[in-house]
Amino acid sequence: MMPQTVPRRRNRMPPAINIIAIATFAASLSARALEFNPAT
Repeated sequence: MMPQTVPRRRNRMPPAINIIAIATFAASLSARALEFNPAT
């Protein structure tokens, strides 16, 4: 095993991509909540 390929720790996503994924997930949930709101 080459020692150059060992210290790669990419198990966790970068915080920017993680925040964007959470933001899009929350936006889709809020959009569905507004769409399926029986009060409107």
